[in-house]
Amino acid sequence: MWSVVAIVALFAVLLALSLAFWGGATPYVFTDLDIYRASLRAVAAGTSNTYAALPYPPIAFVALSFLAYLPPVLGDQVWTALEVALIVVISLVLSMRTLEIQGRDRRAERWTLTALTATAALLLLTTLPVVSQITAGQMSLVVMSLAFIDLCGVLPRRYRGALVGVAGALKVTPLIFVVYYLVTGQRRKAAVATGSFAIVTGIGWAIFPAASWQFWTRVGGSDQFGDPARRDNLSIHSMLTRIAPELGAQSWLWLLLGAAVMISALWRARVHFQRGEKMESFLTVGAAATVVAPIAWPHYFVWLPVVAVWLWFTGRGRARVVAALIYLAYSQATVTTILAPLADAHPRSASVIDILVLIPMAIGIFGLPHRPMPLPDPADSSAPAGSGELALQP
Repeated sequence: MWSVVAIVALFAVLLALSLAFWGGATPYVFTDLDIYRASLRAVAAGTSNTYAALPYPPIAFVALSFLAYLPPVLGDQVWTALEVALIVVISLVLSMRTLEIQGRDRRAERWTLTALTATAALLLLTTLPVVSQITAGQMSLVVMSLAFIDLCGVLPRRYRGALVGVAGALKVTPLIFVVYYLVTGQRRKAAVATGSFAIVTGIGWAIFPAASWQFWTRVGGSDQFGDPARRDNLSIHSMLTRIAPELGAQSWLWLLLGAAVMISALWRARVHFQRGEKMESFLTVGAAATVVAPIAWPHYFVWLPVVAVWLWFTGRGRARVVAALIYLAYSQATVTTILAPLADAHPRSASVIDILVLIPMAIGIFGLPHRPMPLPDPADSSAPAGSGELALQP
């Protein structure tokens, strides 16, 4: 019965999204998509270079260029459909991995796989990070999805690592997974990721040589990154600024904290990996990496609800308690009805929003709950025959 309810609820949410965006007389305005289009026009007209228009690697303009050829409403619809499709793909991979780690045949349990996918998609679509992704029309979900699919072992072995490199070329932060591959002994994947990053970035240099030089020699230097004291900036830097402006002004302090969180996360990831907990391994790094950059908007945090869904699907006892707490913290309903009103109530309670910063830090420091007696991981190239190879092809 729950399976039918999950599928029906997912379709209801998608219908509600469509009506909210395009059911009225005036189409919904996707702020970031409009910024992307304006940036493309400015660069095409020669009135701005890519870095001044948008502080992304210049190759991102190639990836976004199709928006310039579509009417705005159609472009919005195509982009929204892409983002929803990516959420479904992430949910499908999570569900496939769940069945395989439980030793169940996903081909023989297609209905269960469908129900799990619908449940995961529904859960993800009702969280703050995903809602902010879709309502803004951000490209962060595309970047995160590339890395996630790569890290899950969906690609054929020879290509694993390639999508991490592509994601890093588009938005820099996923390059942490090259370090992750090295720390966990996956040297071939690290080499493939480095190679694909170099190729894609090289294409950007060939098309935008001056802009590429400007971007890659001053990463993080754009004034478009915003006020660190903004409440929707959920980085370690911003948390310190909200606690006390003089703390945020100490660059060494937030850099030290960020480095400590990431070093710990990579160590915890190595421990998970050695236990055969490959999903927990990279999810630990993905979650921790959300808060270490100078800026961390809510849409960066899709890793957190993904962690929650994974722990709920595969965990027991303490793992499910952790999953529920993470999910509730990043639920759109919780933020809208509890955290935001508390933060608005009094200046002293404004820092309540920083619980969303502390959770990724805690994951980086302590790791995720261990699975009891983990089975051989299907995405591991060293898994013995019969453990099942994760692939989207039947």
